[in-house]
Amino acid sequence: GGKGVKQDYDEEIKWFKLAADQGDAEAQNQLASLYESGQSGKRNFAKAAKGFYRAAKKGNASAQFNLGRVYVMGQGIKKDVAEGISRFTQAAEQGNTDALLSLGLMYQSGVGVKRNYKTAMKYYLQAVNQGSARGPVSVGLLYQFGKGVKQDYSLALQYYILAAERGDAGGQVLAGELYSKGLGVTQDYRTALLYYIQAGQQGLVRALFHLGEMCLNGFGIEKDDLKAFNFFRLAAKENNELAQYNLGLCYEKGCGVEVDYTNAFHWYSLAAQRGNTLAQYSLGHLYCDSAAGTPDYVEAAKWYHLAAEKGHAGAQANLGTIYAAGQGVAVDYGKARKWFRLAAKQGEPEGQYNLGSLYRNGYGVRKNMAEARKWFRLAAEQGHKLAQAVLASL
Repeated sequence: GGKGVKQDYDEEIKWFKLAADQGDAEAQNQLASLYESGQSGKRNFAKAAKGFYRAAKKGNASAQFNLGRVYVMGQGIKKDVAEGISRFTQAAEQGNTDALLSLGLMYQSGVGVKRNYKTAMKYYLQAVNQGSARGPVSVGLLYQFGKGVKQDYSLALQYYILAAERGDAGGQVLAGELYSKGLGVTQDYRTALLYYIQAGQQGLVRALFHLGEMCLNGFGIEKDDLKAFNFFRLAAKENNELAQYNLGLCYEKGCGVEVDYTNAFHWYSLAAQRGNTLAQYSLGHLYCDSAAGTPDYVEAAKWYHLAAEKGHAGAQANLGTIYAAGQGVAVDYGKARKWFRLAAKQGEPEGQYNLGSLYRNGYGVRKNMAEARKWFRLAAEQGHKLAQAVLASL
């Protein structure tokens, strides 16, 4: 049980201490790692930094890397990014792949050095050539987003596949995403699914979300709402905001679970508070829906506004309706017109119909039947029934 585990660490620490006191650099590094992780009992960052320093003085590459890391973070030692980079460089010269990756990241992000994607790539490629599992992911990301190199999805995918073959969960999920989207390769949901399964088996939360997505839509696998719900729930509990939104959707629509508005509110709220636009829109919609409880138009307006500001056409159309009807806000046809127009320009039929209605009735604008017909026609062409009826009567 737990006592046995603790006793094992006690025994480990005893032998590491003995070896460390006799000047064994690797024992000093390992002991410092135990102090840092708290497996020695209570975390002691100062002792950890001291241990890493002792081992690094003897030229231990892993300790050099660890010392660089604590210098950069200022953990148990005075923060000194330049010294951290110096330690990373010494460790990298000894072939430490973690140090190579850290140097690449420093140059990629411009922390402590001038940002230089080409230098970052140089260090990442050295790590790849030394067998690093994570290195190919770093190279792939530069190619995927065209940082310091010409954007190349095909090359990015090659590196993600290499990382996946070396067992890196990040590489597996990134390869899956490119296969799923058909970027740099012919779209292949089945292959994407296999990569997501590999990453999911390693517990990668992003992969669990994607597995839910595949099950929900029947991509590469038979559609299965219950499996989708279960994958979304696993990922949502690990704070994946897309999974939280989708779990809320499952509860609202009854996908793989009975309709439960309380849980829909809960999961939409978690995702919406983290800035998820779809969740903000859905939360606004629920606050307007009498089936979900007594409408709260003040809350609805708040969440619609957040989503509308980020360009969500449905939120813009619904926010316009709230201003036109004076639900939870004062009637304001000027604001209604603004939001209807933004939604209409994005091709949102409800926004087009409502903008046409403002022009037809002269609410907040000068009456203009030509303009009204224009917007009614656009909405009608998309199958909007009320727009079709009004257009036929004009």
